[in-house]
Amino acid sequence: MSMKKIIISILTLVIGVSLFSTTAFADASFNSGSGLLPTVTVSNVTTNPCSYGAGIGCWSTSASAQPGDEIAAQVSFANTSNETAQNVTVSLQPSRNGNIVSFYGGAAATNAPRTTGNATVTLSQAVSITELGGDQRADWRTNHDSTPREVDINALLGSGFNVGNIAPGEQGVLTVRFHVNGTATNNSSCTINSFNANPTSINIGGSSSLNWGTSNCSYVNITSVGNNLPANSSQTVYPSGTTTYTLTAYPGGATSTVTVNVNGGNYNNSCSINSFYVDSNSITQGQTTVLHWITSGSNSVYITGFGNQNASGSMSISPYTSTTYTLTLNGGNCSGNGTQSQSLTVNVTQPYYNNGGGTYYAQPQALTTVASVLNSYSAVLNGIAVPNMNYGSTSAWFEYGSTTGLGNRTSAQVVTANGSNPYSTNISGLVPGATYYYRAVVQNQNGTAYGSIVPFTTPSASVLSTTTHVAPTRVIVQTRTVTTNNGLVAKSQPSLFKLEVDSSYDHMCIGGNIDYTVNYQNISGQDLQNSILRITFPGELTYASSSQGSYDVTDRTLTISLGTVQAGEQGSVTVHAQVNDQAVQGKLAVITATMVYTNPATLAQEQAIAYSLITISNDCPSVLGASVFGFGSFLPQTLLAWLLLILVILALIVLARALSRRNDAPKA
Repeated sequence: MSMKKIIISILTLVIGVSLFSTTAFADASFNSGSGLLPTVTVSNVTTNPCSYGAGIGCWSTSASAQPGDEIAAQVSFANTSNETAQNVTVSLQPSRNGNIVSFYGGAAATNAPRTTGNATVTLSQAVSITELGGDQRADWRTNHDSTPREVDINALLGSGFNVGNIAPGEQGVLTVRFHVNGTATNNSSCTINSFNANPTSINIGGSSSLNWGTSNCSYVNITSVGNNLPANSSQTVYPSGTTTYTLTAYPGGATSTVTVNVNGGNYNNSCSINSFYVDSNSITQGQTTVLHWITSGSNSVYITGFGNQNASGSMSISPYTSTTYTLTLNGGNCSGNGTQSQSLTVNVTQPYYNNGGGTYYAQPQALTTVASVLNSYSAVLNGIAVPNMNYGSTSAWFEYGSTTGLGNRTSAQVVTANGSNPYSTNISGLVPGATYYYRAVVQNQNGTAYGSIVPFTTPSASVLSTTTHVAPTRVIVQTRTVTTNNGLVAKSQPSLFKLEVDSSYDHMCIGGNIDYTVNYQNISGQDLQNSILRITFPGELTYASSSQGSYDVTDRTLTISLGTVQAGEQGSVTVHAQVNDQAVQGKLAVITATMVYTNPATLAQEQAIAYSLITISNDCPSVLGASVFGFGSFLPQTLLAWLLLILVILALIVLARALSRRNDAPKA
């Protein structure tokens, strides 16, 4: 075949594939999956400040307000297809009927059908609303943006505002704020009993304690401190200059002020923390709030849990439990100049659910991990209990059986600590070569939770055995009882393998990408044979890629055969995954790593287990994605792009061979 014919054939194939791909995969779509945010939501910003994204008790499809309040409407759009949504237009149309304000809006693209939604705000009086003036009246961002972008308000409230192209899996929100006109009639009995500072005069770098007490109030906001604070509490502040703090109590909006005077003292004014606060000091698990800081004279700051950051900035945070964040100044004029750090605490409460009687309680959560198969007749069932309560006892057990109907259960164990509590139970009397199913069950006074049903298979003949006791730590160390081939019972040395699972984030949104690193090390002093590392994914995570190993989509397990791991040898496996639409905001998802190996001292098969938990939230922290594995933006992101890349590579191979034959041809 001549070179001309080869090139024509390749071009024909490329054009044909392009036409096929364009026809088969051209349509994009918005908000078509489960577990996504409502298209249109609202919030009363005055009484219940909300950050971006939906959260329990924050953004919703209905809200109430009175004259003088600020309200906000949010349009959410998520590209749930494999194609880029072209020229996305977002619109919002407010209308009023009596004391009901309705917000109708949605998003559309040139290659995607329109998605729409509706939300309402009930006003205490039949008054009008007006859009807020200034720079903060409307903005938009995607889950990849650290700062909001401006919005043409006239276009948004008219034919629609164009936000450009939205990539597959990308999510965004557009928020517009309104003022409720008129004068409110304050019939609230909420009163401020006290608001003071101690001391009222400090030197630069010093601190003062703000203390307040109220009656019949739900919460308070304090300028430069935070919103949604407890109705009666205190807060330590570190003003860099004389500052007046204003406390506003809700409902009703009563206010009180206090001033802290800052003297020059002996500290260097050129380096200071001007402000360090959070939008809301009290959130519900799964919600997001925004951390803000402004400093002077420093090159950067260090924030616990997030590392080095710019000298001034903000970030969205979604802690799973109540967390204290400390900001420390770095470099510049900061060395040895007085107080270099400040701390604040975000209080996290559990999500509450209706028990059917009108009262809301925090439900527990059950996580089924991976069973440890001891031999042909017995196994250890492993799970994690999350009580979601700070007092009282919680019971945990397993249900199991030869079908997904289960039918058997183990004895209950008592779990008293809050947080995540690994637990296990040994079961026996199993049939060799059979498949069994089991799930974790957790119960307390607030309800009963069931984990996913997980299968395991017993060997067809008796093999080496091991009993694994899981400690409630991230790196799990086991003491094992093993049975050798000749029936002898022996104790193996604990911690033969050090195994841990590290994740890039402790929380992730639906559709967000997350990276894991599984580290292992043989610390036994002897070579461990037949070593196999397995990484099992929960139903909430979809496997994307890994640095090594073979992934089985049926049992959601990545398997890496390591063979003999020499004494002292260590290694790691990196894994890239995505949170899918089976995940539920506020819930935990667990990824489990197991190392199975043969102990040469006892000829017994043993096992080590480790796991990592993430919280499914509405916050999408930016991730490196494929660049973690050295791919970056080079790899194609669509099927068409992959096909074109393959064809280009084939064309280059054909061209190289043709040129090689031409150079090798005998010259006249």
